[in-house]
Amino acid sequence: MANVTCDGIPVYIQHVDEKNETARIYPLGKPDNEQVVSVTNLIEH
Repeated sequence: MANVTCDGIPVYIQHVDEKNETARIYPLGKPDNEQVVSVTNLIEH
C-alpha cells in the first residue's frame, strides 16, 4: 500500500477511473467520507 494524500490528508484509494482520470477515495479511518476526486489532486509520498 502506498502512502497517498489528498489536500494533505492521508487517503485510501478504492477505485481509479482511468478514462475520466478520477479516483474514489476516503480519508484513512473514515470510510463514510467517500468522495470522487481528480487524480491530479493525489500525491504519493
